[in-house]
Amino acid sequence: MNSTTARAHFHNVRPARSFLLTLTAPLATEVDVVWTITCYSQTRKTSGGATGLATVTSGHWSKLVRANWIKNPASCSGSVVGSDESASPNSGAPHIHIYAR
Repeated sequence: MNSTTARAHFHNVRPARSFLLTLTAPLATEVDVVWTITCYSQTRKTSGGATGLATVTSGHWSKLVRANWIKNPASCSGSVVGSDESASPNSGAPHIHIYAR
């Protein structure tokens, strides 16, 4: 049995009002997604964030995450990981994109 993993991440980027996370995969696959986003204040004494899990069976997944956890964030970091444990050699890898909005 093969497995395919796709990853996207960002570190210490300028904060956005929201982040759009997307994943596309071949229709015949089931992809498990783990995501996390954390924003920090200038002094890093204050932080806030969100995490989540999803199972993608339709070939496309998107999640809009509003980054309003703390006042005046200075930077944000995050990641999205998609794993397909039953990938066939010809099925193709999932593709992940993260957009700041």
